[in-house]
Amino acid sequence: INFCLHECMACIAVTGESTNEVTAYSGGGVRIKCKYEEGYETNKKYFCKGESTPCADQIKTGAKHTWVHEGRFSLYDNNSAKVFWVVMRNLTVEDSGTYQCGVDIKVKIDKYKPVRLNEMTAYAGGGVTIKCRYEGEQYTKQIISVRLERISSV
Repeated sequence: INFCLHECMACIAVTGESTNEVTAYSGGGVRIKCKYEEGYETNKKYFCKGESTPCADQIKTGAKHTWVHEGRFSLYDNNSAKVFWVVMRNLTVEDSGTYQCGVDIKVKIDKYKPVRLNEMTAYAGGGVTIKCRYEGEQYTKQIISVRLERISSV
C-alpha cells in the first residue's frame, strides 16, 4: 500500500478487493481493506510501515469483530469475511510511504542441542554411537562411514 499525501482537507474510503494504492490529503483520513487467506481467522492482524519485514507496527490486535484504537490508527478484523480494515486519521505528509497489512503467523522453530565432538576410535566393521538428549527424548545416530580406518563423515 503506497500513500501519496496532498495538502488539503478530505477523507476517503477505499473499497474493493484489497487496497493497493491510496491518494489522501493532509489532515484527512483513509480506510484500507486488507484481505487474508482462509485458515488465519484466529491469528493476530497488524498494519505496519515499511517496505521490508519486519516493519514498524502501527497497530496490532487479536480482537475480532470490534474496533481497536491505537493513537491515530484503528483496526477491525471481520474474520468471518477474512478481511480486516485499518483507518488512519489526521494524516500528515510524513505518513507518505509504503505500509503492509500483516497476519501474525507462529512458525515452528527447530530445537538445537550443542554437541561436543570428542575423538573416538572405531575399527572397520565396528560402529560409534553418539547420544543427544532433547527434552526427555533420546535419538541415536550411528556413524557408519569409514575411510582409511578412520571416521570421515556423519
